[in-house]
Parts: sequence; C-alpha cells; structure tokens
Amino acid sequence: MQETQIREPLHMKWWFWLSIFFITAFVVNATTVHQSKSYLISKIPNDGGVFTIEDITVMSALKIDSIFDTDNIFLVGEDLPSGVYFAMTKSDEMGYLLLLDSSVVNVEAVIWQKHFESHEIITLVDGMFVKSRNVSMFPVEEAVISGFSDNVLAAGTYRVGKDIPPGIYTLFPGLDEVGFVEFFSSSDVTNSVTSFSKNFNEPTTLAFNTGDYVRFLRAEIRK
Repeated sequence: MQETQIREPLHMKWWFWLSIFFITAFVVNATTVHQSKSYLISKIPNDGGVFTIEDITVMSALKIDSIFDTDNIFLVGEDLPSGVYFAMTKSDEMGYLLLLDSSVVNVEAVIWQKHFESHEIITLVDGMFVKSRNVSMFPVEEAVISGFSDNVLAAGTYRVGKDIPPGIYTLFPGLDEVGFVEFFSSSDVTNSVTSFSKNFNEPTTLAFNTGDYVRFLRAEIRK
C-alpha cells in the first residue's frame, strides 16, 4: 500500500517568507522614492527661487542626494577648477544646482540653490561643493548661448550687453502659466544683489541695461 505523502504548507516554508520580505522592501522603497520625487516637483517655488528651510529639511530627510540621482559631490578647486560656468539643462525638464560649504547635504551647508530653465550662469569658488540635477556644466567662455530665434528669446539666464543687447523688451508668460523675471548684479551668488523681481501673468515690458544679469522662467521675449 502506497504511503500518503504529506506536503508542508507553502506558508510554512522559509523561502516563502524570505521572498515576501524582499518583495515588500522593494515596493516600500519604490513608493518612497516616487512620493519623494512628487514632493520635490510640487514644491518648486513659483518664482523659481529658493526653498524654505522647512522644505530643505524635509528634502534632506528624503535623501535629496539619491533622489536627484547624483551619487557624487564635486569640490571646486579639486574636482573641477574655480571660474564662471555655463550650466545647461540636459532635457526639457528644469535644471537644478545646489552649492554647499560642506560635502554633507543639510540645511546649514546650503549656500545657494536654484531651479532654472534652459541655462544658468554661475561662479564657482574654491572650497564650494556642487551637486546638480539634469545639468551639464562647462566654462562660460566655451559657451555658445543661443540668442533670438525667429524673434523669440527662450527662458534662461542672460548677461545684458554680452548675451543679448540692452534695450526695452516685452516678456510674455507661457500659456496658463505665471512667468517670473529677476535682475541681479553678478553670477557670484555670494556677492550678487537682486535689484528687481516679479511674477506676472500678462505681458510685461522692462528695460534691460548693460551689466545686468536677467533670469526669467515660464516666459519668452518676443521682438
């Protein structure tokens, strides 16, 4: 007479629970990263400016370095020379630059950070640490900054008198968007002074003077 073989229930097998553990860990990690990215996107300031200390604290808790896909942090003076850099976005998404006085990403270490469209011009000083997202950087003297195309100047950061001629210009916000424009004195963020900034949802006419730096988002200039 053949003996009846008793099979051990699936839930009693060690490998079953080990598999459940790894699957659960993967789902939780993927969900956390997705929620973190959604949070960061939702918290981009309307004026393209800096986050609040509370925002940065939350982002640090969410491991801002891994979310931004930047495993490395670069020390100016060792990993790359000091100087004025042209930072260009790699895709249609906004670029992001974060300057720190420490290799540890926390609130106290933040010198400056900015979301920007198209390109940014930034002075990097020895001793600064740099992180970025969706950005390629190279010395500004090697940059070819696109000017007007079909009488339209796209959003970005420009030096008046070098990248665009001085004059009276009208900025048009994007469709159903709030545009932002600011004038500042220098690409050296530790010494730069903002002389004017404005959000706008209708065409805005402003004077661009030689020596000004101008940054505008979600808008374009039309001749």
